[in-house]
Amino acid sequence: SIMKTNTQTLSNNQQSGNSPFPHPYPTIRYVPWENLSHDTKQMVVKDFGYTKGSWNYMANVVEGKTFEMLTRNQQESAMVLGMNEDVWDCFINHYTSYSRNELENRGLYQHVRTIVNVSKPWERLNDDEIHSATELCYSKETWNKLALGTW
Repeated sequence: SIMKTNTQTLSNNQQSGNSPFPHPYPTIRYVPWENLSHDTKQMVVKDFGYTKGSWNYMANVVEGKTFEMLTRNQQESAMVLGMNEDVWDCFINHYTSYSRNELENRGLYQHVRTIVNVSKPWERLNDDEIHSATELCYSKETWNKLALGTW
């Protein structure tokens, strides 16, 4: 079931304690489509409009929205999947829909300013850029836009 997978995911994150990210890693979001449970697939199709392609390539319109911009139903579904506002806005939206003011209020503006070239491959980022990308919840794989199931 969705809840069982999700609770397991959250407890694994809390146990690891050595995550480089500022928020709990939403493991379920990086499970390839083929490995999602039937119930989870139904939820992400119905509530967020994902397809196999938009899930595996992390290319859905909904990912351009902050948690606050989601419908109440989408927010509840995100929570079921283990993604509260902080997790969603960091790992899913990467704060791309935040205003400069909101970024400054959260102490994130300097990280956005550090990353000037988002098309530069992770392998060519310097230490400051990698730190900032990580603070914005990018991993090497998500930064390089690698399809789920290839890593």
